[in-house]
Amino acid sequence: MGNNMNINGPIFATVTPFNQDDNFDEMAFINYLAFLEKAGVKSILVNGTTGEFPSLTFEERVETCEIAKKNFNGNVISDISSCCYREANELARSSVDADALLLLPPYYYDVRSEGGLVGFFKNALKGIQTPTYIYNFPFYTKVSLSKQDVVEIHKACANIVGLKDSGKDLGLSKSFSENIDNFDVFVAGDMVALNVLEIGLKGSISGAGNPFPEFLVALWNEWRKGNYRFAVEIQNKFNVWNTFRRRLRGYEISIVKEVLSKRIDGFPTATRCPIDRIDERDKQLIEENYPHIYALATQLYS
Repeated sequence: MGNNMNINGPIFATVTPFNQDDNFDEMAFINYLAFLEKAGVKSILVNGTTGEFPSLTFEERVETCEIAKKNFNGNVISDISSCCYREANELARSSVDADALLLLPPYYYDVRSEGGLVGFFKNALKGIQTPTYIYNFPFYTKVSLSKQDVVEIHKACANIVGLKDSGKDLGLSKSFSENIDNFDVFVAGDMVALNVLEIGLKGSISGAGNPFPEFLVALWNEWRKGNYRFAVEIQNKFNVWNTFRRRLRGYEISIVKEVLSKRIDGFPTATRCPIDRIDERDKQLIEENYPHIYALATQLYS
């Protein structure tokens, strides 16, 4: 399969809102998608790590993808990751309207044989035509995909068109793109979003950027127009938010939901166990710093 994908960075990995009864909040999700679209976001990833996919039921993952496709005017990528390749395959078949899919390597058994790894992807994507990205996230999976792993998976699966790399090694990210023709690599790394573009990769994918999508959208637009100095300025302002988050003790998903509630009226901050909401210290720090970061994000062109 040739790579004719029209998906460019930045991609925003969406959160999954829950109501007070711990159920998926459809209306909050629709309002949130409208917020992203209004900010200029063109591509989203649903049911990813930021979306708490391990805590979602099969039905919720299918529903999230369907609602996104109906309510977001842009590209929707659906994460179909599961340690059970049959479930991943069924999720792929149930995500037929998605523009692309995302799939982690198996992340429970310590199986590092090439046959086991490639076999997993072949079975998970059997009969699937939807373009699919490999998902490399060794921090959580404990599986560090090598350049050769990616080459072999790509050879075995005709619909593999690229990779989402959360491995925090830009050199390795670059090498993934060099070994395969027309192979798109997106990198999760907000502090290095501009560097990703500078070394010729496809773009960024961000979960933590959700509350202030203006930063990455503007960075991408100015880079494409050749306004390098302005792109550097935007990255530096974006890093105020990125650096601030490191001062907080809470889980990143909880932080993102808390700040989103300041940008979207009524947006729920609930997470599913085992992820807790942020504590009062973090809430106070966000309250104190939010106005400044909000101004940076919304006045980039002022």
